[in-house]
Amino acid sequence: SVPGPHAEAERQRFARALPAAGTFAVFVGTWLFHWLTVDFTNDHFVHLSRARQILVGDVPVRDFFEPGLILQDFASAAALSWSGHNLLGEAILTISFVALGAALTFLMAARVSGSLPVGFASAIVAAATVPRLYNYPKVFLFVLAFACMWSYARNQTSGRLFVLALVTSLAFLFRHD
Repeated sequence: SVPGPHAEAERQRFARALPAAGTFAVFVGTWLFHWLTVDFTNDHFVHLSRARQILVGDVPVRDFFEPGLILQDFASAAALSWSGHNLLGEAILTISFVALGAALTFLMAARVSGSLPVGFASAIVAAATVPRLYNYPKVFLFVLAFACMWSYARNQTSGRLFVLALVTSLAFLFRHD
């Protein structure tokens, strides 16, 4: 018996849903792992102290030394403000971006290789490095930049080039290094 067009459409829908489900699973798994093992090292408080200064009205560069992490400082200031000036907001912010980085690593590795197991293996390696939470811009933005470059290389449109330029600018403002 030859499968009908309905069966083929169902198979294609299932094949498209697997990467999305895998991406979600990697995000949730990574997020829960980091939430259960949350650890703020002393280095984390360097940019948190600048975030506190922003919350009391100081302006980076004018009022205090800012070494090039300006958006990271402002993101932490927003997280501190949202969470009532405690570390809950910072934990949610940093863990979410680390988990997004692992999920995007899975998605890109699966797309580039055409293999979900390779995607999962790549995500496991990315998560197993257990990056320090304050390094979330490196964990997320490098992979996001790669995804934007991949997208632009596959279909060179001005919109995709604009998104790539925007991500590059944001990455620079988060961490110039």
